[in-house]
Amino acid sequence: MNSLLYQSGDLFFNREIRAFLETPLVGSYQEPFYLTYWSLLHFVSGILFALVSKSYVTGFVVHSAWELWQVYIGMNKPWNLSGHNGTVDIVTDTLLFMAGMMVTTHL
Repeated sequence: MNSLLYQSGDLFFNREIRAFLETPLVGSYQEPFYLTYWSLLHFVSGILFALVSKSYVTGFVVHSAWELWQVYIGMNKPWNLSGHNGTVDIVTDTLLFMAGMMVTTHL
């Protein structure tokens, strides 16, 4: 059951898809700031979410709930400022999600 909960944090993607999504596009996991294909997925998710709801508050709450879920299952590590799934990554993911929403709501 614990493994199933943990896998939910990656949307149940298989190992090959996760490895692709974790490919650094900017920076690296050893640096405070980095972008991966996961980052793009957060941006696209914001675009798609705004097609359902134009409320930035709702988007922020839903995305924050997702990030909190990842903290709860042990995937995100907010006590680490930087690095893989650290605080900087959580904030970056949220900002990219909100930016995706802005793209949709301003078109």
